[in-house]
Parts: sequence; structure tokens; C-alpha cells
Amino acid sequence: MNKFALLICLVFLAFTALCQNTFEITISDTSYQKLSQVMESNDSYVIVSTRGNINSNNHHTHLLRIDLGGMILNSKLMKPDAYFYALYKLIEFGDGYLGFGYQKDSINANPFITIAEMNSDFLIVNEKHYETNYTGISYVEVLKSIDNIVIFYSGITDSYQHQLCAYKISNDLDTICSKRYSSSGTKLTFDILSSDNNDLTKVFVRGFAQYTNTPSQILMMDSSLNISAIKGIPEGIGLYIDAKPLDDYRYILTGKKTVWNSSPQDDQMAIALMDAMDSLLSFEMLGAPDTLDYPGVFGNMDFKDSDNIFYAGTKNFSQNGIFANSEAWFVLNKLNSSLELQWQKFYGGNANYQLIDMISTQDGGCLVAGNRYDYQTSINETDIYIVKVNEDGLIVGTGEELPNISVQDAIVYPNPGNESFTIQSGPQINGALFELFDMNGNLVLTTTLDERVETISATSLSTGTYPYRITFNNKIVGSGKWVKK
Repeated sequence: MNKFALLICLVFLAFTALCQNTFEITISDTSYQKLSQVMESNDSYVIVSTRGNINSNNHHTHLLRIDLGGMILNSKLMKPDAYFYALYKLIEFGDGYLGFGYQKDSINANPFITIAEMNSDFLIVNEKHYETNYTGISYVEVLKSIDNIVIFYSGITDSYQHQLCAYKISNDLDTICSKRYSSSGTKLTFDILSSDNNDLTKVFVRGFAQYTNTPSQILMMDSSLNISAIKGIPEGIGLYIDAKPLDDYRYILTGKKTVWNSSPQDDQMAIALMDAMDSLLSFEMLGAPDTLDYPGVFGNMDFKDSDNIFYAGTKNFSQNGIFANSEAWFVLNKLNSSLELQWQKFYGGNANYQLIDMISTQDGGCLVAGNRYDYQTSINETDIYIVKVNEDGLIVGTGEELPNISVQDAIVYPNPGNESFTIQSGPQINGALFELFDMNGNLVLTTTLDERVETISATSLSTGTYPYRITFNNKIVGSGKWVKK
């Protein structure tokens, strides 16, 4: 532990019969924290974040290693004497790691693209720099093969647009080739897939709409980083794109879809099954029409086997940023290879949450992580919030104390509400009974949850607080209080 003290709140910790560790932790201090990445490495989890003062530009990468039970093993603030030092992406490299990001010498200096070679204790043993004429770097994506490493990043220009650039380097960190693509528009890179022979790479981007008339695109790259073709991504999938091969002939594609001509605005989590030629095979949307449902910003979909696909995001994402005065949840979906939803779970709801990254874990479970802002305070600081669940989306050992439980099969919102409220539930409790009571214990409303999203009229109810419970197979699976304003 370094001099930057951490307040670690370990809420639950347990082992399943299948030796699946589960936990929930909040990492708090007095600074502004922003998560970038989570990864599983050497029988532990590595957490990548930046921290600093919200009103300054001199943020620094903070690396944490936690064991499989959620206990911190190592904490490292990277180059605290530098003005700005941010690594957004880590990959395993030899016995340690390579980190990719940028650093600045002063507030007005152009950033240096930085590749940092670290040992297993996060100590830097070598650095490589590339000069730029940008003001900053946004998205960074990395693809490592046996022979080389490909890095795509988006440089921020003086006009706040983003320009797409790429480097291919050897495993000795020597530059093989580099490219800077058209500077017009705002170009963001979200993910990279490689073909089996590494001669052709798919890069999932936004900013080439003039070629496809779609919000986002697939750039087909040859081995010299030249664009050989540009394809449109179907169904209006436009942001926060993640992609992973399902087999030799298909891959899974996820991202945010905006439903046009809807009021209020309806952004949903989309998932698509694509063939190797980038044609759409099947498509599903997961969310509700009355809230913004966003996939994880830097990573949102992962799986170890094709019938256990985890897809995570933010329920009630706020476009006003993490400091918005709104409740939100992490939402985690599990699907099979036919994109059939197996279950849907919610975590949080007592603060403004934003899911940033997730991974499926070697034990068959899933780890989701992001930022948490307690809007009941007036302090502009954020926590890192991490949840490790088993294959059923559970934090084992939480017992029956449902008012305090973090894992929810159904949520009720908005809360407080007015003329109506919405119940969103997972298919695992289809047919559950929802009951609403007044403060005297009298039943005032009941409905069966036959749909994943149910909107209930509350016009007949007077203002006040109404306890509710949700029962499935004679077991209480959810409870709380809904307030009518």
C-alpha cells in the first residue's frame, strides 16, 4: 500500500461449491477516480484507473492487483512526479505487462504516446515514446499476435475532434510501420479482431460514415495497416463496440443502439451475431424504452464458452456525466450462442453508476467494474466499484436480507415517481408476483411480471411511500419502497 491511503470496503466474500470466488468492493479516496480496464492475470485481477483532482489536468494511472477473493495485493501510482501520466490499456508481456497511453510534461505540452514495459510489480523497466501534435489521446485499442503488436488510438485535435492513428511494433518494441488516417471528422476506435493468418484485421470504428451511411464502421486492414475496405456496421450500432470470435465462422458484436424518432430518447444495449463476411445473422436489444441503457464504455462483452456469453452495461446511463444526480445500476446479461437471454441481474441503484469494463473469469463467473458517484454528497469525487459474481450472477452468501442486497432480479424506477413506475426484470423470474402495499400493510396494487419491462399506472395512489415485494416460486426475490411524489 502506498502513501495514498485507500478505504477498502469489502462487502461480501464467499466461495461457491464450484470454487467460484464472489465479492463486491468499493475503492474510495478523496480524489477523482476513473476506471479504464480490468484483467485477469497470474491468479489475480489487475485494475487500471486514473486518479487526480477533478479541476486539474495532472491525472496519473493507478494500478491495483487484487486476489481472487477481492483483497488488495499491490497498489502503485505510476510516475507521480510527472505532470500527467495515463495508461489506458494493459496486456501481459513476458513476466510482466505492457501499458499503452500517453504522458504530458505540462498543461500546454503536446502528449507523448507512451508504451511502458513493466515487471509483475508494476515497476517500469522500459519506455517507448512517439511525439504527437495533439492535445490528448482518447480511445486506445491493442491487438497482440505471436509476431507483433498493433495499436490504434484516437488523438484529440485542437478542434476537439479525434483523428485515427495506428502503429505496428515488434515484440522487441521496434516500430514496423505506422499510419495516420484522414483527419476530417471525429474518428474513434473501439475494438480490433484479427484473422487466423494475421494478414487481415477488422477494426471497429466510428467516423467513416461518408463511406457507409451507418453510424459506425468496420475497417478492413492489411498487414501494412492500409485500409482495404470499409463496411457499415448494421442495425445502427454506433458506440462502445465490442467484438469477439464465436468460432471460425462467426463472431459476436455488441454496442449502443439509438432508436431514432423515439420520445424520450431510447438508447439500448444491442448484441448481434455476425458471420465471417460481416453479414448479420441475428440481432437483439436489451434495455427498456424509457431509459438510456449503455454498454460498458471500454469493454462490455466476454465469454469463455459460447453458451455463457456475458454482456454488461449501465442501466439509466446519464448523459450529464458521472456527477449527475440520478440513480443507475450495473446491468449484467447472460446469453447463449443463439442470443437467447438466460438471465438479467442489476447491481447498485443507490448512486450514479457507470460500467466501464468487464471480463469473464477463468472460474466461469464474471467481473464487472466502473465508477460510482454518491449524489447525496456535494463532493465531486468518484469511487471505483467492482463486483465479482458466479456463473449465475450472484454474490454468494448474501442470505435473505433483501433490503440490503446488491444483486437484484428486478428493479423499480423512477423512484421517486409520479403518475407511473416501471418494473424491469430478468427472464429468470418470468411470471413473478409484484405486490405494492401502503404504510399500513394494505395491498393496493398487484401484477404478474409476464414481460421484462412493465409500466404500472399509479394515478389512483396518493403521495407517499409504498413498500413492495416480488415473489417467485414462493420465495421473495425482491423488495423495497417506492415513493410517489
